[in-house]
Amino acid sequence: MLRTDIHRPSVIRPEDYEFVACKYIGCKELDIGECFANADALKYIEQHRAMTGDRYSGHQHGGTCHVCGALAMYLAVYYHPATNSYIQMGEDCAQKMDMGDVEAFNPLRRAIANAKDAKAGKLKAQAVLSDAGLSRAWEVHQKTQFIDGSPEGIITDIVDKLVRYGSISEKQEALIGKLLYRIDHQAEIEAQRQREREAAAPCPNGRHTVTGEVLKTEERYSKYGEVLKMLVKTDGGFLVWGTVPACLEIIEETQREGTDTWTEQRGLRRGDRVEFTANLTRSDRDEKFGFFQRPTKARLLDTVAV
Repeated sequence: MLRTDIHRPSVIRPEDYEFVACKYIGCKELDIGECFANADALKYIEQHRAMTGDRYSGHQHGGTCHVCGALAMYLAVYYHPATNSYIQMGEDCAQKMDMGDVEAFNPLRRAIANAKDAKAGKLKAQAVLSDAGLSRAWEVHQKTQFIDGSPEGIITDIVDKLVRYGSISEKQEALIGKLLYRIDHQAEIEAQRQREREAAAPCPNGRHTVTGEVLKTEERYSKYGEVLKMLVKTDGGFLVWGTVPACLEIIEETQREGTDTWTEQRGLRRGDRVEFTANLTRSDRDEKFGFFQRPTKARLLDTVAV
């Protein structure tokens, strides 16, 4: 069919057209929201069209490219002020016509590729979690907006790494299982903790020998520099907080392939059992919480696995 429309290749003058944006229409597996660059481009095109009150040219052109009629996935949209209409053309036609701004195809291609990779990573992550019986972790990941130290935040962080790298360790799977249990049984756990708090003995004052479980360690800064603190739940039920004694640093031997044996500091972990003698001071706000100072005779009674 002989074309006589104003947008036929032989009569197009680049100076008569205004570039609007590039868009991608060829990926059915991607939702619009899964590629923000393409979503923004589509939104901008609609806003531009709303501003001019126009529509796409109605000439017969065959495929998605309004110039040559080819089926193009990446399209550049142009505004034609003379006819108050829009046309779209594929990358090849845009380059041949020297229409300008076709460099916008490159970042859009990268954005689409990244979106496809992210989509594939998400699908694989869901499959890995499903195979491990941890599908609920994906639900938590989708609902959690901020990554923090909460069970939901920790799960989200692990799942993010699963999406990015494609796998997680057995220990991470086990941790997710424990965290999901905590989320699903939060009321029961809090009730148990409350019973334990009520049953705990008041923290004594003075110098005492303390035996208990490390709940956490945390680096703090003081006038003496960086110090490592620990929170210990004593066998009496009350909690104490203070500086980790230097003698509780745990040293492990490690051997790398092709090298000599060397040592590194393991550090205390949650679940390690310790014993030490220290000056205890009961908190003014909570009789079942105290602070310890000047610990001596500290020793590690038991350790948890790495």
